[in-house]
Amino acid sequence: MCVATATPRWSELRECLHCGGEVTRLAAAKALLAAALCGGAKIVEGTPVAVLAADSSARLDLSKIMSFTGLGSLGTSALILSLFLMPPSSLTALDVSCNSFGDAGAASIAQGLERPSCPLLSLDLSWNGISADGGRRLGEALLLNERLAELELRGNFLGGGYARGEFVHSTEALTALRHALTRNSALTALGLEDNLLTAHGEDMGGITSLVEALLHSRGMRTLRLGHNHLCGFARDDDEILTFAEYFSCNAALHKLCAVLVRPGCTLTHLDLQRNMLGAEGGDALANALVQSYSLAELNLATVGLGEDGGVRIGEALAANASLTTLSLRDNGLGVRSGAAIGSALQQNRTLTSLDLARNNWCGLDMLGRGHFSTEALDAVCEAISAPSATLQELTVDGYTLSIPQLLGRELTQRIDLSGKKIGFCSGIVIANLVSANETLQELMLDHNELGICGGCNEHGQAVGAALGKAIAGNSSLQKASVCQNDLDKAAKAEIKKLLLRSQRQQRMRDLRHMRRPAASGVVLKV
Repeated sequence: MCVATATPRWSELRECLHCGGEVTRLAAAKALLAAALCGGAKIVEGTPVAVLAADSSARLDLSKIMSFTGLGSLGTSALILSLFLMPPSSLTALDVSCNSFGDAGAASIAQGLERPSCPLLSLDLSWNGISADGGRRLGEALLLNERLAELELRGNFLGGGYARGEFVHSTEALTALRHALTRNSALTALGLEDNLLTAHGEDMGGITSLVEALLHSRGMRTLRLGHNHLCGFARDDDEILTFAEYFSCNAALHKLCAVLVRPGCTLTHLDLQRNMLGAEGGDALANALVQSYSLAELNLATVGLGEDGGVRIGEALAANASLTTLSLRDNGLGVRSGAAIGSALQQNRTLTSLDLARNNWCGLDMLGRGHFSTEALDAVCEAISAPSATLQELTVDGYTLSIPQLLGRELTQRIDLSGKKIGFCSGIVIANLVSANETLQELMLDHNELGICGGCNEHGQAVGAALGKAIAGNSSLQKASVCQNDLDKAAKAEIKKLLLRSQRQQRMRDLRHMRRPAASGVVLKV
């Protein structure tokens, strides 16, 4: 039996056990348990490990992520002492998100990261109330750390801190991180989403300098900058920016585009969701996508592209030769954007996953206003049905559809998409793709929202016609069900009418060719 000997390090940890309330003592005990397992000990000073470890002989697999919650700043200090000050440790990934340990905990973690013996490759510090001061300490630690590859800082306050209830903007964290990016070659992934980096768009200097540092970065591959007001001020609709204000607002984005087109750029994953880039930002990114050869994943969800921005991204997609995953969710895209994207998919040979959910693909907004059309969806379906198409996954409303499965490229006799919150747009896509599937025998679409479009169900007849045509035209299909889908009587009648017409036509063909009529047709439930 391995018993840890008493050292000054254990004395500090023991002191944590006897301080504060029950939650603090439990957190410190958890830290002691982690230390015992890292060091190979089965018992540390008696009861703490024995109490928390149901089996004192059990060993955790510390090559996988160890997650701690409810630590607080004191518990975090104890954890860092145990993990970083007691070699050898095999822990390579640590998740201490949602612990609210603030700058004090961040300082303790920074102290551990600065040690040459620090084993961590991945560290998650999300949602811990870390402000600019704690971010500065972490940035300084990264100057010395030569091992950490992934750092997640989502949901903190790196753009400043709160004093007397008011947020005070500061760029000291961004400045420290900028210095780290120019010198640290180990860090490959950095998550800064939702950190008030620009003080709601009022100060773009810090984020611009951080992005500029990427021009000199030697290994950064993943960067997440979502929800940081990357493109400027929150202005009233009738307030017009001057040219100088506009250029200042978009300086960070223009620097980022310069990074993407730089020869030797290593950035492969970029997340800009929930930054109001607008059509102008979409145009800048489109120009970069045409020239980028490294970017593989791009998240542009909820960035306010609009129709013009969507068209530009679509045109760029046709020329891009590196992107494999793209999200354009919730951008107010419509028929023109859909046509541009459909045309681009006919030429693109790298994209495998595309998210187009929460847009106006039928030409109607959420209140049912506009001119109804399935032109955009038809263009996308035509493109992805081509033999040379590479798209594997498509999301147009609530659920990600498997393109090879629907087209029959993956041999399957039964497709069950019941209860997936599939809406009108997905219904149109499914109808277009399964019509030529020669192996499909059962199609189950029960308990979805196929009849809902634009906040009303007036357009169920369109999806009814599309599904009816697909079901009637598929020669291998034996059973189909579309029950509980908010389809009105007209839509249901349309499906049945098309199916009956197809069956009559088949019987007439059989009689003309003197064949025995089929014993039964498709079993349909509506």
